[in-house]
Amino acid sequence: MKIGFVLFNGITFLDFIGFYDVIYRLNLFEEKGTTWDICGLSEEISDELGLTIKPEFRKCIRSMQDAKAMAT
Repeated sequence: MKIGFVLFNGITFLDFIGFYDVIYRLNLFEEKGTTWDICGLSEEISDELGLTIKPEFRKCIRSMQDAKAMAT
């Protein structure tokens, strides 16, 4: 399974990390081979308190284009 986490400015990183932790642990015990990309709607994402990360912006654009191509 391949998952894309799409982040946006103003996200609460605590909410994201809670879900991410579940997927990470599921991959350890159940779904071997699950992969994911952390994507963003911009090259830098900031939460409501100013914490900033730099997701794999270019890689995710290609992944979204590939997904669209496979869907048609």
